[in-house]
Amino acid sequence: MKITKSRLKQIIKEEIEAVTEGPLRAWCIGYEKDGETKYQTVHADAAGFAERKIKREHDVRDKAIKSTKEGKCKGHA
Repeated sequence: MKITKSRLKQIIKEEIEAVTEGPLRAWCIGYEKDGETKYQTVHADAAGFAERKIKREHDVRDKAIKSTKEGKCKGHA
């Protein structure tokens, strides 16, 4: 299997993000996809990292992120 240079850089970056110093915090990220607002708890050092994980996992753009709050998601459908 061939891996491009840019893909290899991304893999390394993701691995470095995964191996962080200190405990990860929970973030409740609200995002819009398919006309629905959804919420997901993500563990990361900072809000930006949590948002990036959502964007990558669900293939959404910056404008799809509707809210970012520290803590686990509670009471969302």
